[in-house]
Amino acid sequence: MYLRLVDGGEDGEVIPIQPLLVHARGVDTIIAIDASADLNDDFTAGASLIATKNRTTLFPDVYAFPRIPSTVEDFVAEGLATHPTFFGCNDSAPVPLVVYIANGAPARGEEPITNTSTSQTTYTDAELQAFLDQTFDIATQGIAPENGTDAKDPEFAACLACAVVERSRVAMAVERSGICTTCFERYCWYPSN
Repeated sequence: MYLRLVDGGEDGEVIPIQPLLVHARGVDTIIAIDASADLNDDFTAGASLIATKNRTTLFPDVYAFPRIPSTVEDFVAEGLATHPTFFGCNDSAPVPLVVYIANGAPARGEEPITNTSTSQTTYTDAELQAFLDQTFDIATQGIAPENGTDAKDPEFAACLACAVVERSRVAMAVERSGICTTCFERYCWYPSN
């Protein structure tokens, strides 16, 4: 007997969210952390989300996925992997809101540390601590995608909370208000068509 194992990301879906996209599960919000190496500099640029979207379109009666850019080039051109991005903010179909947090660039003003090659297996204590610090900044501090700002978003925790309750707010027909309005203006991606 042979047991063959394959990396689940071989089909390009490096973020394992497809099981959460089944309509019957009724998932409201997905926080997708992407650390794949889509670009030559080993940063990510949305390829995993694109692969998941493409796969879900094969079974539209089974899966729900928000609209996203269709190419890595579009992700790069719009800078969507360089700051947290919310996908599905105003999608009319019942799809989960995807909070995409990518290792797409270092926090502004920091040296790139988190884009090391997977073949590097040894780190000094200082490198490890710097790696963990920058990862923490990328995942929790939020960097508003506004032109000319280098500031981390002090309201990102509130923005994340707004994203988590967004589908419940819509289901209860409650108008988006206060900080959630400004958060969604900062972090939502809206398709041009």
